[in-house]
Amino acid sequence: MGSYGNQLIVRLPAWFESSKRDSKIGIDKCLFGEVTDLWAQGIETIECCCGHNKVDGYISVSPKHRDSMILIGYQPIDENHIDAFKPKSC
Repeated sequence: MGSYGNQLIVRLPAWFESSKRDSKIGIDKCLFGEVTDLWAQGIETIECCCGHNKVDGYISVSPKHRDSMILIGYQPIDENHIDAFKPKSC
């Protein structure tokens, strides 16, 4: 936490709505495979954090993909963060 040294810088898929703002983002290395797998399924992620062994990790998705995340087995963090899900890989 507090460092970007644990991230991989990657180009966003062209179909991302947010790709108009930024074409590259940082993804924590421990979540890279999981996030890119979600992208391969057409799920647009907003942000993620592995927690760095200090807090619980999460993957936030576009609200339009919330139901898709639940269908593929992801659990929302809590009822106040309905677009943030517990990662499977952390």
